[in-house]
Formats: sequence, C-alpha cells, structure tokens
Amino acid sequence: GLSSPPALDTNKCRFSNWLDNECRTFFDLRQECQRIGELHHEVHEMAEQLCASEQPEQSEALNQQQVDHLTARSKHLLEELEKLVEHSHQDQTTHETSNQIVH
Repeated sequence: GLSSPPALDTNKCRFSNWLDNECRTFFDLRQECQRIGELHHEVHEMAEQLCASEQPEQSEALNQQQVDHLTARSKHLLEELEKLVEHSHQDQTTHETSNQIVH
C-alpha cells in the first residue's frame, strides 16, 4: 500500500513518469498516449481543485458533484488505457502472424 497519498502535481506522479518515458517509446501510438496524457492532466487538475475547495460555504452537493465528475474522468482514463493495451496486443498479434507467413 501507499504510505502517502498520490502526488497532486502531474509532473511528480509515477503514472506521469511512465507515460512520458515508457508509453511513448514502448507503444507506437503517439496519439493515444497524448490523449491519455490529456485525461491524466485533467484528473490531476480536478483533484487539486477538490482538495483546495475546503471552504465551509461550499455545499456538500457541489463537493459530491466534483467527486462524481472526477470519478467519471478517472474511469474514462482507465478505458483509454485498456484500449491502448488492447490495441498493442492486436498489433503484436498481427506482427507475429505476418512474421509466421513470411518465414
């Protein structure tokens, strides 16, 4: 488990590090990685806003709305990651099949 909460700063989180260093080099899917990066940044921005909005006058309903929106964006990010993995597996299978046909 984590001993501290994830970093709110996009540039300091482990996923961002993976995205910048591994995703863009391992997966030859620059557009997909860029879209995932954009979603990831949005999730961080929303989390920062939510953490900063500890104002007593802010209604519980508004806080819940922000949490729901953050949850929805997080789910969308996960869906995009799943598509990336699926796409890479399809490319790998296609590449292996074409190698078998050639050899």
